[in-house]
Amino acid sequence: METAATPPPRESTSSAAGDAAAHEDSRSETSTADSDERPDLSSLTFFTRLYEIPVINDAVSSIYRIAESNKYTLAIIGYAEKVGGFAEKSRPLLKPVEKPIVVLDGYATRSLEIIESKYPIVNKPTNEVIETVQTQAKAVESKYPIVARTFAVAKSTANSALDRVDYLIEYVLPPAAASSPSSSDDNRTEEAKQKAAEGEAASSAESEKTVSDVDSPLGKVTIIVHKLPQRLGQRYYQQLQNSKSAIGGLRQSVKDTVNVYESEISGRSQRLLESVQERVKTTLNTTIPSYLPQFAQPYYEYSKDVLTTKVARLHAEYLRTDEDARTKVLNLILISGEQVPVLEGITMRIFGKATGSSNASAASSPLPSPPPEAPVSDIAECDAVAGKD
Repeated sequence: METAATPPPRESTSSAAGDAAAHEDSRSETSTADSDERPDLSSLTFFTRLYEIPVINDAVSSIYRIAESNKYTLAIIGYAEKVGGFAEKSRPLLKPVEKPIVVLDGYATRSLEIIESKYPIVNKPTNEVIETVQTQAKAVESKYPIVARTFAVAKSTANSALDRVDYLIEYVLPPAAASSPSSSDDNRTEEAKQKAAEGEAASSAESEKTVSDVDSPLGKVTIIVHKLPQRLGQRYYQQLQNSKSAIGGLRQSVKDTVNVYESEISGRSQRLLESVQERVKTTLNTTIPSYLPQFAQPYYEYSKDVLTTKVARLHAEYLRTDEDARTKVLNLILISGEQVPVLEGITMRIFGKATGSSNASAASSPLPSPPPEAPVSDIAECDAVAGKD
């Protein structure tokens, strides 16, 4: 009897059922709250209000009737209805944009109300709207000749002014002549050259149009607006090319002038050097010996030969490339001090045994032998001449 008792389990089952019911109630309340917070797209009123306007309603109905009478347009309508069905099924995807759509619908509805309040004819039947428009059109048509004449005068004045502007552009900024190919064009490919030529031809054709080719003022203004920048660019490019050519010519002229002066200076320097050398030779070989007594001539010739030989040795030593700079300087000093007692003693004291190379150089180019001593009579004659002086 005790094992058959079942009240406690029934109470737990009923409590679980109560909890589930409470959970379902809370979910339903949450979903209801969410549905209250989320705007309903079915409450949009703009297109409903727009379709209630008689003119719009009649126009849409007429278009729909015409579309149904043609199999092609009927297929389009069927496709549109199918797309509308897909859009209706995909409404859950519009949740992120539902609020902006409702806001836009409210704004459009208020705008439509403002239009209806300012223009009551919008809500009148279609026939009445057509009659009103026709009446106003007839009233305007009666005044058309005056308006047409005024417009014709204004158009003629505008065309005349535009023609003058175009003539001024043609006079001040004439079309640029065809430019010759430059050296940089040789490096481009044939395709690039062809594209460049086509672009230049199109630009030239656009630039050479005149306002006399068109009748409408808008077309004339368009031509002028395109022509003026192109002509200015052509003028600037032409001036730039002229400046480059002028600078190139000036540079070549300066270069030629420098070359002429350089050759002239070089020629004059060479002639001056030859003249100096000739004068030195004449002085050493003719002028100085003519002033010396006969017994001094051998000593002078000896000194001249020593000097000539020493200069040749110094020049040869300077041109040598098989020794370092220190050795070369030392040899030049030693060669300069040879046959000069004072300098030779100084170099011997400074360099000591380092005179071997100089001696070897001297052996390769021996100095001339000294002249024989002059007779005593010649020396006495020289002293007598000096005493008379």
